[in-house]
Amino acid sequence: MFTEVRKGYEQASIKTNQRPNQGIVETLTNLRERSLLYIDESAYENSDRILPLNGNQPTLAKFRVQDNDLPHILESLRTATMISHLDLRYNRITDEGASMIADYLTNDQFLLILNLKGNDIHRKGAQSLANALK
Repeated sequence: MFTEVRKGYEQASIKTNQRPNQGIVETLTNLRERSLLYIDESAYENSDRILPLNGNQPTLAKFRVQDNDLPHILESLRTATMISHLDLRYNRITDEGASMIADYLTNDQFLLILNLKGNDIHRKGAQSLANALK
């Protein structure tokens, strides 16, 4: 499952001539191997449906998710209907990124939980997200 997400992310990055975020690629590879032992999977009922791209984990600490990574992540999720929880805590997402996520949410039927704690999202980004969830 995570192999498809990783491949989709890498392909979406290549289509726009952007180098894939190495931390994201490594995290998705580790998820495939289920070697992310520092994730408290007991907190989640269906841990195989979680995409943990939180910036406070070791593989993403130096390569935190930024706004320019989001189009590729979100594109890969369009076909990954098994993902119901997207954890983007402690990254470098701004109002611009929140707006991209909001656009994605207006057409998504599968994502149930989105965690954006610890990003640089202010009133404008929060409003975009709120409008998408109406």
